[in-house]
Amino acid sequence: MKDTISKYILLGLFFITGIIVSCDDDGVIRRVTPELTIQDEVSIGPLAERVVLNLKSSYPWFAETETDWINIRRARGHALKPDSIILEIAENVEMADREGYVEIRLMDQLTKRIPVTQLSRGSLITLPKKVVYFNRQGGDETIDVITEQNWQFETIEGEGFVISKSESGDMVIHADPNSTGNQKRQSIRLFDESRSVENELTIIQTTKDELVAWSLLPEEKDCIIQRAGNADEFLVTLNREAETKTSADWIKVGAIPSIGNNIMTDVQVAVSIDENLDYDERYGYIVVGEKGNLDASSDTIYITQRASNEIVYVRADAPAGGDGSSWERAFNSIAAGFTAADYTKLKELWVAKGDYQITTTLNWKEVNVFGGFEGNEVKRKDRDLSQKSRIIGGPFQTMNAWNNENGIRVFIDGFIFEGANSQSDYMGPLEIYKGRGLRNCIIRNNTYGKNSGGYFDNCELINCVFYGNNSLGSTGAVVHVSNGTKLYNVTIVNNQGGGGAGGGLRMDKGTEAYNTILWGNKDTRPKGAYNQLYTDSNVKLYNCAIQTGDGVYQEPTKSNVISLSANNDASDGPQFVNINSGGEDFSLRSSSCCIDKGLNSAVETVKLSVDIIGNNRIAGSSVDIGAYEFPK
Repeated sequence: MKDTISKYILLGLFFITGIIVSCDDDGVIRRVTPELTIQDEVSIGPLAERVVLNLKSSYPWFAETETDWINIRRARGHALKPDSIILEIAENVEMADREGYVEIRLMDQLTKRIPVTQLSRGSLITLPKKVVYFNRQGGDETIDVITEQNWQFETIEGEGFVISKSESGDMVIHADPNSTGNQKRQSIRLFDESRSVENELTIIQTTKDELVAWSLLPEEKDCIIQRAGNADEFLVTLNREAETKTSADWIKVGAIPSIGNNIMTDVQVAVSIDENLDYDERYGYIVVGEKGNLDASSDTIYITQRASNEIVYVRADAPAGGDGSSWERAFNSIAAGFTAADYTKLKELWVAKGDYQITTTLNWKEVNVFGGFEGNEVKRKDRDLSQKSRIIGGPFQTMNAWNNENGIRVFIDGFIFEGANSQSDYMGPLEIYKGRGLRNCIIRNNTYGKNSGGYFDNCELINCVFYGNNSLGSTGAVVHVSNGTKLYNVTIVNNQGGGGAGGGLRMDKGTEAYNTILWGNKDTRPKGAYNQLYTDSNVKLYNCAIQTGDGVYQEPTKSNVISLSANNDASDGPQFVNINSGGEDFSLRSSSCCIDKGLNSAVETVKLSVDIIGNNRIAGSSVDIGAYEFPK
């Protein structure tokens, strides 16, 4: 008995110590020596920088720091494989160098501290502003050049100003009166003796006596603010009393102090941006201009505020090894992007146009996912909605999203879902629940056991098209919506299903449809009666267009519902541009009876400003029915 107990004790100790031992070919068990291969120190300049520390460790490792200006983006790794630590280091705005550290631990076997040294602001050439303005009368301006370098200057482009360096190291700029009738502009470069440090300054002289302008370069007047908001001071150059105007109450601007009898003055204006508590990017502006006469002399700062703390990037043509931190370092797999977009840190997933073949089901967490980018945008509104990112499925469920525990309203926006091919009796290739939505998406050419267009429970479908989907099973429909799901400007056409709920749309449990087209769908059962729509009595339809002649399980509540001919080209047909397989275009012809027949209040409810390809959503007197707006 003792021998048996001893064997089990020894076996347990073997497994406990397994992580710190290895077995040679001769069977001899040896302890692994704790080793860490990594550089000994980090030294960088004062600007914000991303640093990659390559390492190899004999044990699993963990990196940490107590230095508040060092953020460790990748802090854990495995043993015996080439790996890396990724540091994001903030700009050093002080006139002194600073030191910090990163500490790496190999379980309890080894600890190594790597010093991080960052140079001071004095190693740069810093200017208090990047633009100097003069009015037509000209004058003199002294610029405090903040540096420990012996700086020099040269003209990059333009002319018209006298520039010199004072004995105290300041820059002095003189502008004669501008009698040319044209704006004068000159850009200069400041540099140190070795030309390793540079900065630039632009000088502008207007043709007017009045002068009210933000002291920023044109590209700097288009600002991106993080979700948390911020408080800052902006410099305004003016020679008369001025005032400001903002576009939204989440942008707050302090009063501009009176300049009295000063000929020309730079004043600091306090600007604060509230935290963005919504889950969508938002836009605004600040205008500064002559007091009581903003239109005569004014300048504008445009503001884009993020809806997330971090963006994860995916690009189909990106090289392998990306970490998703930028377009340049994007993941090339959409599965990797979905895995990295963890809702706990309020992230967004941005996906460039292209094809993404998946090999397993995507698990959509509580994050916004936007597709159709070119792959260089810095603002979501700059993408072209006429191009989509294409997710190609296989013999499995394409995507699921379970209950949204935090109640966050999130969307997948700008995608094509196609290629699912399974006889599974799951709820559909897309199975989406609670507080989520699809917007500006196309779901096409999927074959599935049931609900081949998807199952949507307590969701929103906005500006979406479902076509060419085939449901094989004896239950369900092509598109099944339940538990309060709402459809806004959806087009469901040319699908077929053999389920008991028809070939088009099944609506139950308090669902509603606005400005939606159902046409050309087919129930393939021998006695099929629900080609377009299967509903119960607790369903509402507003300003929809439905092919006539098809039975409805129970009559829903209807308001302004149009009956469509089965002939696409008829005067009372939908008149889609092209219904032929392979060339489908379900936008509307100019003579379509669906134009200007929608309910405007519905799209206003969901703040819908554009259609599925980016056209203005209300182009005429009323919104069009369906996912596409006919441009006027």
